[in-house]
Amino acid sequence: MARQLAYAGSEEAKDEEIDIGALAGEDFNGEAEGPARRAPELRQVNSGDRTPRAGSPMPQEPPKRSLPWKSKVSKQEIEAFLQQERQKFFSYQLPGDVDTMFALPIPIHRSVETLRKHLYTSIGELQASQDEDYNRYLFSRKEEIEMNSVEELYRLLLPNLCQYVVALLKVLLAAAPSNK
Repeated sequence: MARQLAYAGSEEAKDEEIDIGALAGEDFNGEAEGPARRAPELRQVNSGDRTPRAGSPMPQEPPKRSLPWKSKVSKQEIEAFLQQERQKFFSYQLPGDVDTMFALPIPIHRSVETLRKHLYTSIGELQASQDEDYNRYLFSRKEEIEMNSVEELYRLLLPNLCQYVVALLKVLLAAAPSNK
């Protein structure tokens, strides 16, 4: 390493440097006369026994590290947090109220905003609430069902379902051993 640095500082090493871009035929508008000068990482020494000098690589920003999942909070946890804070600051509770945050400190408001950002509602809860709505408004709401091959099969089987059940019962009774 010391030999390379010492050799790199001499005049004859500078004379032997060749620009890689000039060899490739690229144009360079430099003010230096003679062979065009480029960044040190592009210079190469024209000798077989010497290795090329490489410049230091550009520092790369490390990738942002985060968890591969998001935090999940339920409505009950938000309500419990608000009840706890109301009890702590005002010594009373508003059961079932997750919207009123009057007179609570600003950090509590920000905490509730963060909790609401990570609110998780499971698919089961969504389906249960939709089912309740359909049962509550029987005639005014119609359920949208996606037509796929399974749904078509069910629609074809439904009119004859009673006959299929009777046939299956007959097969089961015929296969069961009888005691005489």
